[in-house]
Amino acid sequence: MARIRTFCFLIAALATVSGSDSAIAATFAVTRQDDPFPNGCQDTDCSLREAVIAASTLTVEANAIVLAAGTYTMALGPLNVLANAKFVGVSRDSTLIEGNGTDPVFSAVTDQDVEFVNLEIDGHGAHALDTAATSVTNFSDARVATASEIWALGPTDAYGVLQFYRSDIRSMVNSGNSNATFFTSTALGLENSNGTQGAVIIAATVIDGSLDPTQPSGLTLRNHTDAYIQDTTIKNTTLGLRLLGTGAESVELERVNYMQNGAPVYVDQAATVAITDSDFSSNTATDSAPGALRINDPGADVTVTRSTFSNNNGNGSVGGAVLVESGGSLTLRNSTFSGNSFTVAAAAMNPRGAAIGFRDDANSTFVSLKHVTIAAPTVGPVGISGTTLGGYGSGASGLFVTVLNSVLQGSCSLDASAINSASGNVKTTEDTCQFGAGSNTLNATASSLKLGSLSLHGGHTRTFLPASTSVAIDTANSAFCLPTDQRSYARPFGNGCDAGAVEVSDIVFADGFE
Repeated sequence: MARIRTFCFLIAALATVSGSDSAIAATFAVTRQDDPFPNGCQDTDCSLREAVIAASTLTVEANAIVLAAGTYTMALGPLNVLANAKFVGVSRDSTLIEGNGTDPVFSAVTDQDVEFVNLEIDGHGAHALDTAATSVTNFSDARVATASEIWALGPTDAYGVLQFYRSDIRSMVNSGNSNATFFTSTALGLENSNGTQGAVIIAATVIDGSLDPTQPSGLTLRNHTDAYIQDTTIKNTTLGLRLLGTGAESVELERVNYMQNGAPVYVDQAATVAITDSDFSSNTATDSAPGALRINDPGADVTVTRSTFSNNNGNGSVGGAVLVESGGSLTLRNSTFSGNSFTVAAAAMNPRGAAIGFRDDANSTFVSLKHVTIAAPTVGPVGISGTTLGGYGSGASGLFVTVLNSVLQGSCSLDASAINSASGNVKTTEDTCQFGAGSNTLNATASSLKLGSLSLHGGHTRTFLPASTSVAIDTANSAFCLPTDQRSYARPFGNGCDAGAVEVSDIVFADGFE
């Protein structure tokens, strides 16, 4: 039901986000760039403030306020928008509305619907906009300068809309309890501070902390906020993506590039999270956390499919790329890990699990791997224990780890009886992963795996494409064989399913053309 609701909201948002189809009751042309004491908007003598006041007397439809190129400085304080309005400049590079550095530039806190098109707003340290929680606010082809936050104000039981289309938002957005959408934009980040029933949709967007390195950056979703993030890059942020608070939510990440962030995707909530066709690379935690993904709630249920984790560095005692603890649940399907490690400082603590770490407590913690390929880094800091899997706990203490039809090139560091079930796996060197003989292939050499290089071999994410003579070919347990591989190519090919994330076939080209 959460997915259906999210998609319905996406369709509605797409229908209204263009910022060019609103019915216009009247048009006011701004003719001067200063901010005198208002005495009426005349045809040849109308300041921006005077235009806003005049438009506020007409409340039937939105009123257009048109600005020529130039800088409009609001020295007298905030522009109080008291009726539906559409502010239209020439372009975001030529029309600038700036505040006095103390007051918000715009204040629309009585439920007006407001649009900003082809202009820039600079609060010079103050808010660019304070808007009511039940308003609909659109930014189209607009820019918000650094240190000029946008705040949606109001009670937690009211719902508004914030929409950003082809816009450049260089400050954090606090959406309060509003539904927030970003389409084909760049942004510093979003915080949903109340989040009792809101929704967040981000598509074809870049969340980039380098837009203002002096400010916190990233995405924070709280409580009951459903989120759908698609075809989006999240990079260089200080906060990463955080799911916090109480109450269940549904979050989907599809074709997301999560790179060079200072914090992982952090699930500290009873959320259902689906991550598909996504790439986590070169993230390094700045606190005691893994680099890419941390699951830290007994109600958290995370499923990762057809995704790749490479060169992420943890900064704690467990989990270089991924950590599951506190009764959380992680399911990994058709995914690849390569070169994940720990920072030098963390390595001095003898950390466990350079790719995937886990830790039990009073709540049962679940980790399930099926058709996963893990390749340890060729070089790493001294002290790491378990270059693939590692953690603390056992089945007796509430830890349940299942590894099926996977390839592990490297070592494990586990407490006794940590592995609940293992079958169809290929493991290099001695059996540090407690797989046992039987259907598992143990003591394989790295050269016999013949994984090749991490690259695009079809599908949306990078994979290892083993040679046709790899020891992983046809060695998976058919009872646990998934119908497709990480590239969405069919399994099995040949005499049986291959262990690991990729099913080797005779397809000639990486895009699947034979």
